[in-house]
Amino acid sequence: MARILLNKNNLFYNLEAISQKATSKEKVAVVLKDNAYGHGIVEIAKLSCEFGIKKAVVRSVEDAQKIKDYFSYILILAPNVFHNYSHTFHIALNTLENIEKIPENSNVHIKIDTGMHRNGISIDDIEVAILGLLKQKANITGVFTHHKGADELSTNFFFQKELFPKQKLR
Repeated sequence: MARILLNKNNLFYNLEAISQKATSKEKVAVVLKDNAYGHGIVEIAKLSCEFGIKKAVVRSVEDAQKIKDYFSYILILAPNVFHNYSHTFHIALNTLENIEKIPENSNVHIKIDTGMHRNGISIDDIEVAILGLLKQKANITGVFTHHKGADELSTNFFFQKELFPKQKLR
């Protein structure tokens, strides 16, 4: 049987390095998609909480439910059902079509497509998205993007990195 050995010291070392780069633990969110990339969503959530991380990102509502006791802020990337969740859960808005499905008083992050073209609101439609969310009486709690190939020098990462802050300020 295959198994993974989690090293708490190594995880804490990495979380500390990321926290320092971000200037504080409060700015860091652990991404726990796909069972924490095979490491165990609950196990990594517990350790991240112990370290002092308050935010997490998951793919589904089901995953958010599994870790809700460990974080005060959970971003759900692909909600398949739109509910007005507790203040802890934040919904990612990936398409303009989903705006009408967002319940009143929901916490929403707008995903901006800065060049990956997989999902997200196009730069030309950001204002439409914001106005639509305001009409739905949603709480816009953040914006984010996905940097394709951030670890490869030959990708569009550097273009996307320049573009995102400009859109965030709009």
